[in-house]
Amino acid sequence: MPGGLDDLEDAVDAYGRGGEYQYRKLEVQVSPVVAEHAIHPAEVHAMRAALLALRGEARSAQVRAEIAEALSEDPGSPGALAVMGMLRVRDDTLPLARVAVKSHPEDWRAWSALGNSLGPGTGAERLAARRKAVALAPEEPLALLLLARDLEAANLPEEAAPHALRLLRLAPYASVVHETMASVAMRLELCDAALRSQHRAIDTLSDRAPPQSRATAERLLGEYERRCTARPTAPAAAP
Repeated sequence: MPGGLDDLEDAVDAYGRGGEYQYRKLEVQVSPVVAEHAIHPAEVHAMRAALLALRGEARSAQVRAEIAEALSEDPGSPGALAVMGMLRVRDDTLPLARVAVKSHPEDWRAWSALGNSLGPGTGAERLAARRKAVALAPEEPLALLLLARDLEAANLPEEAAPHALRLLRLAPYASVVHETMASVAMRLELCDAALRSQHRAIDTLSDRAPPQSRATAERLLGEYERRCTARPTAPAAAP
């Protein structure tokens, strides 16, 4: 009705300023267990590099210096390789990644770095590295994302689907997650799911995303709509 949303907004604002809130007091017994362990110097430098990058200093000499320090302390530092992957460093990281999986075989970041470093001509080894990363960290969104996308690209949507669904439960706020789900669903010819996911990918795009990202997402949606419309209908059953 006219003015309905304005009236609701006014009512919520008035309640927020002077309304009474219902609450309950709960006695919670907390017995925290605190564990301490030493951090390798390479990890310290890798964390510093990551923090600098998150501050927008991705191309600064200081970030490079911290990565170099990490690698000097540990030539196969998974943390340093993770930051290099985040920054999309174009250096040849394959030798470092191979050292990383040998010296840190239980660290998913090492296997993820190996997958990132392998080129398109090494599909089987790349997928093996992605699968290993997820086996070591089944709740890690980045590992799931990379595996699902590589499986979909390798035309293995049936294997990609459960990883994409788990990723969706872990990170429903990320546009790239919904876009990945849409791509996998299209491979499986699940049009309703694909269109729904691609709409959600557009809805969850950050306000700070570049216009090109939104244009790409909308172009994909249009492509999926055309493909779904062009799908042949099943023949009618014989009477």
